[in-house]
Amino acid sequence: MRAAAAERRTRCEALLLAVGLPVPTTIRELAETMVALGIATQEDGVWSMPDLIPGPETVLALTDAERDELTDMRRIWDGDPAAAALHNYLTDDLDCPDEFFTSVDRLSRATGQGEDEVRRVLGRMIQDGEVRLQRGTAREQVALETLKSHERFHFVTDWELYDENRFTNVHEPRNDDQGDEPRGAE
Repeated sequence: MRAAAAERRTRCEALLLAVGLPVPTTIRELAETMVALGIATQEDGVWSMPDLIPGPETVLALTDAERDELTDMRRIWDGDPAAAALHNYLTDDLDCPDEFFTSVDRLSRATGQGEDEVRRVLGRMIQDGEVRLQRGTAREQVALETLKSHERFHFVTDWELYDENRFTNVHEPRNDDQGDEPRGAE
């Protein structure tokens, strides 16, 4: 983890230098860097941030891989509809099964998402180690790319890792006459 953080720091420093900005070492320098990148403004001693902060790709020279990673992260943070639909199917409709037998086309129909979108979400879940796709009596791992849409497989979920990778909005039902409101909503 530390090695990855050091790698990212080195990459960020290189990106700043590439656009002619010094690497900030103080809070004042960081504030100046934020102003230079359009992340913050200061007028008459009042600091503010624009409604739309410029994306890193608009001010830094990112590689294609870094742009792809940003796009993937935005899907997660922006509420990817296909991921949300699959999540709802797994948790609400199927009640969090450890595994079930399905196919890509069945998942597509059950979630109301296109097969390409289902494959994209499954691919990310496989990459993150949250699910495994298995086939046959020996339950061998199967590559998503080789599966035909109608071919059935065992969808095996690691719920501990799955839950660790997600933010959830949890509320407790109330037993009084105020209904099923989240705690603190009075």
